[in-house]
Order: sequence, then structure tokens, then C-alpha cells
Amino acid sequence: TRLGRCGRHALRGEDVGSGSITLQGTNITDSGKSGLSLSRSDSVNVSAIGSAIRRAGSAAIYMADVHGSWIELIDVHIEGANKDGIYVTRSTGNVSMTVNGTQIANCSRSGIALSRGAASTDVAIASSEISGMDDNGISLGEIANSVRVSLVD
Repeated sequence: TRLGRCGRHALRGEDVGSGSITLQGTNITDSGKSGLSLSRSDSVNVSAIGSAIRRAGSAAIYMADVHGSWIELIDVHIEGANKDGIYVTRSTGNVSMTVNGTQIANCSRSGIALSRGAASTDVAIASSEISGMDDNGISLGEIANSVRVSLVD
């Protein structure tokens, strides 16, 4: 599936109850804001496998005001976001992120940014590359409880 040249978000979820979003072999390019945006939602899981998000006008993946989230990126290519590659903020539940075989490159801010979380944050990154950021590779800030970051390979 290909989603391209959207004026705002290529895929947007707002005020969503529990559920899941799965991108498999999906190519998202040139969205005016985020490639994938999720806000004010409860326990929505995001899984992206063999997909690409390129040249997003804001963060490639943006999640705000979510009550817990589980994010899995396997063999995903994120490139050229005008802000962060992945941005998660104001989560009121645990955040779990698994990044495997993924490349995040040339974004204007951070590759992965997690901020203002009210619960624990767990990030596991394996066999991946984060490079060419204008700011930070991985940024964690204002998280109320425990943070665990695992970098392998």
C-alpha cells in the first residue's frame, strides 16, 4: 500500500478506544504533517513491518496523550522527517517500544524522542541504525517513572 502527498497526516487516529494499527509493506511519503499520528487514545498498539515513512512535514510517527502504547517497528525505514522520527509525549500509561532492523535517518530533531510520560518507558533497539539527526539520536525527558533503554548489536 502507498500513501503519498497528503496535506496533513497520511494516517490519523484521534479519540480512539483500544485497538491496533498495522502497517505491512506500506510506503508513506511526503505527508504535510505526520506519516502516522495518534492522539487522545487508549491502548492502541502500532506495528509496522517492512514499511517506510519518508519526508514527513512533522514527526514521521507522532503519538500524544495516549493511555499506554505498544510500538513495534521491524525492518522499517524512516527518513527525512521535518521533526522527530518517532515522537511520543504525554503518555499516561506504560510505553513499550521495540525497534528491530530499522533505519532512522536525517531527521531535523531526534531519531526517537519520548517525553512527559506519567508511567514507565521501555525501549529495546536491536540491529538498527539511527544517524544524521540535527539534534539527538535518542532523547528521553520528563518521564515520571522508570526508564529502560536496551541497545543490542
